[in-house]
Amino acid sequence: FWGALAKGALKLIPSLFSSFSKKD
Repeated sequence: FWGALAKGALKLIPSLFSSFSKKD
């Protein structure tokens, strides 16, 4: 479970970061 959660977070975090970067 934690493994999947970590993988999901690793994929989501960069995505959100990119979104904020593009908005800025």
